[in-house]
Amino acid sequence: AVVSTQSTGKFDNEELRFRQRFLPFNISMPIPLEISKYPSLSYIIANAPPGQEQELFQESLDNFTSVKQVLDRIPPQHSVDCLAKVVKMNCVQMSLVVNGHCKDSKEPPILDFSICQNVPFMKVV
Repeated sequence: AVVSTQSTGKFDNEELRFRQRFLPFNISMPIPLEISKYPSLSYIIANAPPGQEQELFQESLDNFTSVKQVLDRIPPQHSVDCLAKVVKMNCVQMSLVVNGHCKDSKEPPILDFSICQNVPFMKVV
């Protein structure tokens, strides 16, 4: 089957889909990122000037903490519990990194999908 990359109408809009995904959570949304721009952003993060990594990890910790607070208010459900567990583990990992754990490690974080098949938690080594 051939997949068309051209828009098929006013509802076939990446930004609209992005905003609709976050609307039910009533949280401040991250900046929309087009898939085509992700590789360049990954390159910027991977080649960040020395010292800037700490800011990126702190921002990540703040974002995971915000999501954790939202998920803690949702009644228990299997899918929410799975996601909440991943978010809490990522909060712990980012907190460790922000506080200097594995500061000299040259190994990239390991993404583990064992808890939730759609969202990984990070293991810093």
